[in-house]
Amino acid sequence: MITGAARRLHWSTEQKLRIIEESFVPGETVSSVALRNGVAPNLLYRWRRLLSEGGAAVVHLTNL
Repeated sequence: MITGAARRLHWSTEQKLRIIEESFVPGETVSSVALRNGVAPNLLYRWRRLLSEGGAAVVHLTNL
């Protein structure tokens, strides 16, 4: 039996950047933004790190 929400396997570049941007809004937490958008917090942290390290790298992420 499978329970819980279905997982999204692919996020568009625009979606990733919007979610990352939302996570930097003062008063927001990564966990709350992740939950609201159906993203695992560790994936959002990864996107943020990749964006800060190389920018374009976040666009080419594979979501496993």
